[in-house]
Amino acid sequence: TTELVSRSDQRRGGEAVSEVELLRDIDLAILDIDGDSTVEEIERLFLQSLSRFARVKELTSKPLCLVFTGSDFRPLSECRGSTALPRAVPLTTALAPLAQGSNIEPCRLIERHDDPDLIDLLAVSGPCLISPVHTSTHQLVCILVLSASGDVEETVLRDPQTHRGWAGLTSQLSIALGQFEQVRFQNAMQQLWGSFLGHNLEPSACFRTLAQSISTFLPVFGPLSAFDRKPQTQILLLKEQFASSGGFGHFVIRGTTGQEHSGTRVDFSRSISGLLINSDDALFYGDPTHESYKERYRNYFGNAEHQARTELVVRMYSGGECVGVINLESERENAFSAQDQRTILDLAKTV
Repeated sequence: TTELVSRSDQRRGGEAVSEVELLRDIDLAILDIDGDSTVEEIERLFLQSLSRFARVKELTSKPLCLVFTGSDFRPLSECRGSTALPRAVPLTTALAPLAQGSNIEPCRLIERHDDPDLIDLLAVSGPCLISPVHTSTHQLVCILVLSASGDVEETVLRDPQTHRGWAGLTSQLSIALGQFEQVRFQNAMQQLWGSFLGHNLEPSACFRTLAQSISTFLPVFGPLSAFDRKPQTQILLLKEQFASSGGFGHFVIRGTTGQEHSGTRVDFSRSISGLLINSDDALFYGDPTHESYKERYRNYFGNAEHQARTELVVRMYSGGECVGVINLESERENAFSAQDQRTILDLAKTV
């Protein structure tokens, strides 16, 4: 505790200025997270916590939260402000290992010689301190960036005590985000089961409800414009047990957000979902219009204007047997993050 307190009993504008008080306030915020909490409140918690930490250390540069999209990093809108920060930050030398999951350092100091491209993109004059925020399943969500301006601030940024405090802050915010997503998932699941019971567990109505409810399970933290939170969704069931079909057969559409009729047959050989069924992969994720899939992809949403650029397919199981798939399609490129993919996998197991 003594190490973490930088200026005990000092206050500015009524805000706590010790790291201990900051971490305590985050703990209290975590306890307050419930089904009524919104993503705006969580984003505000992140940004206010980062700003308060910078004030504790008397750093004048604005801290940043860069959200991982799967192919690059996007700043929370409030982080951009009047800075020259670009809309998207690519996977530079220092960021690529984080994206690949090969760098698990809780906190790393990046000097200009380590990654000049990143320093230039962030429009900072000196080094910066970066820490990754992960989900409970070790999926990268975002990175937190603390920078310095001037020799005095750079000395503070290189101080091991600052590193420990920044790593501690990152850990607490990771817990807060994990709690928020867990509560959201549980809340959405309770509403889904309530809808099923409201339909007296009638299969057709339940599958339609499931298809329409998929988007409520997708994580919402981050730059929403980078992702598609309202993808087209289908629930496709196998006509018969896959093991007895010899790897050939078809699905039947049982739930959809599109206009295709329930009961429409989808041949394995004429769908990306069929490609997943005939492989050992946990999921399919990619561009269905790619040259290698042109003989297989078909639009089964009954809407000629739907032009999918990203497709995500995961299996559903019952009694250890594959009984069908959940299929998501978006007109955006790279529409589903790694966290989205994990969430849909978890949903498929739960349902």
